Amino acid sequence: MRLNINPILAARTPQKEPVPVQRSLPMKLKPTVSGKGNRTSDVSCLQEMAIMLACFKTNDFNQNLCSKEIDKFQNCYKKSL
Repeated sequence: MRLNINPILAARTPQKEPVPVQRSLPMKLKPTVSGKGNRTSDVSCLQEMAIMLACFKTNDFNQNLCSKEIDKFQNCYKKSL
């Protein structure tokens, strides 16, 4: 006859002595929370670039026909710097 031992009874008992916590930094909260929510968007001249690319698409990327849109985009870029 085979003796079945309950797996709970055969498991290791938890460690009795406490493990000391070694702190490398002081346990203090930071004043700000980092994450995706606080990232600012540094996109500038997006509207002008979209208009310029739409003009390129309609005119088969002919820069002579889209000179006005190119100038607006370049002026916006210079202002953003």
